[in-house]
Amino acid sequence: MQNKPFLSIIIPCYNVAKYLPKTLESLNKMNKSEEAEFLFVDDGSTDNTLMLLEEFAADKNNVKVISQKNKGVSAARNNAISHVTGQWLTLLDGDDYLEQDTIDIIKKHCQDVDLIIPNTIYDNGDSSTEIPHAIQEGIYTINDFYSKIHIFPTAPKNIYRADIIKEHNIVFNEDIKVGEVYCFTVDYLQYCSKISLTNDRFYHYVLRGDSATHAINPAADITAIETIKHLCSVKTEWSQTSAYNTTALKMALSFTYNKYVKAGIKYKEIKQILEPLLMCSDFRTLLHQVAHDQGSPKQEQFLAKYISLMPISLGYNLLSIIKKVV
Repeated sequence: MQNKPFLSIIIPCYNVAKYLPKTLESLNKMNKSEEAEFLFVDDGSTDNTLMLLEEFAADKNNVKVISQKNKGVSAARNNAISHVTGQWLTLLDGDDYLEQDTIDIIKKHCQDVDLIIPNTIYDNGDSSTEIPHAIQEGIYTINDFYSKIHIFPTAPKNIYRADIIKEHNIVFNEDIKVGEVYCFTVDYLQYCSKISLTNDRFYHYVLRGDSATHAINPAADITAIETIKHLCSVKTEWSQTSAYNTTALKMALSFTYNKYVKAGIKYKEIKQILEPLLMCSDFRTLLHQVAHDQGSPKQEQFLAKYISLMPISLGYNLLSIIKKVV
């Protein structure tokens, strides 16, 4: 491996032995893999995850396997960041996988920019879906980017400059369990000048019913309040835009109100999350901003107004009934 790898790939793993072989196979097949370093962090797995990682690393000098007690995905990523030696950094979950030409795509778009946002391939069983970005491909300043989009593309496939992360000591907030990648990205953007947006794609995001986005986990989901507080603490020109507010609100609702309605959870079971969320002053401010901002998507405006005006129990139960009907 060269002295300074082009790309550092951070892969936190917790009990993913069932999915890991496909991830490892994709890394084995990656073109120019000698230009990358692979930083695996086993987060206290109780299945065969660590064994699979050690077998994968056995004959490779650009693979590092770090083992830690179970502390969560953010702590695992922070552990890996402290070992990064590459020029660029990306995140890969242990149940997702990459295309062969990953490094070529990144090299194609990394000139004179600080962040690369590629497209994502969503794998759902036997089918795959790609959703083009809502705005034209190109290079944007941070202000211009937020002024043109409606919602920031938050899937975990962005490419970051490692020197910016290290110089400014940017880490994952370990108290946040939902939306932590977007919070990290927002912290990072405060030290950036330009973004490269492309519909080229290399990241396969595997959709699973038991993932954090879909599984009901009150202890984790309640940290959406901390996510909101973190995002609202950012004071920049672009953090005042419609897109920033809409993304922050959508992030909170995705892991609370929307997810629980979709799962058909009875109101009494979610009351412990909805009540403190609605009492959070930053959340109330976001609801008001999105509800009355003509730059926000109509659907998000309606939902923000609905949640603001409808009594909590009635509003939640009505949406649950509507969801069952449609």
